[in-house]
Amino acid sequence: MIFKSKTIQTELSKEATLAKIEAITKPFDIKNTFNFNTDESHQFEGQFDDFSFTLFPLFNYGLSQLLRPKILGKIETSDTNTMIKLEFHLPKSMLYLLVLIMGFVLFLLTKEAIDSNKMMIFSAITVLVLYFGYVYKVNKAVHIIESELITTD
Repeated sequence: MIFKSKTIQTELSKEATLAKIEAITKPFDIKNTFNFNTDESHQFEGQFDDFSFTLFPLFNYGLSQLLRPKILGKIETSDTNTMIKLEFHLPKSMLYLLVLIMGFVLFLLTKEAIDSNKMMIFSAITVLVLYFGYVYKVNKAVHIIESELITTD
């Protein structure tokens, strides 16, 4: 499920753009899924194919992989510049958690529990915290990638 998409333009060549993104990305290791950012030079972990890539943020690793957006990117060129098309996908674990919370709220609505209003408020706050935490990571990932690719003379 796509959460957000963003297009970044740069004056760098396709090859230079890919090299800059690879420079801040640690190779993805399927055996080590809890890859904490101990090296400040790597902001992401991921895999690269020709001129496309898949990234997962390493910064601010809180809540394990729950809030780590999956970033799919494609690098395309036009006559004057290079465009990086990014798609941010919700992790499956976050979708499952949201469905579980919504199911719990619906269950409370069917029962006349004494504290159902409190639980509904708690569930709504939990969803909002997850949402804003995820939005923060998406925006920070965009900022990091843009800051690497925008050239200043």
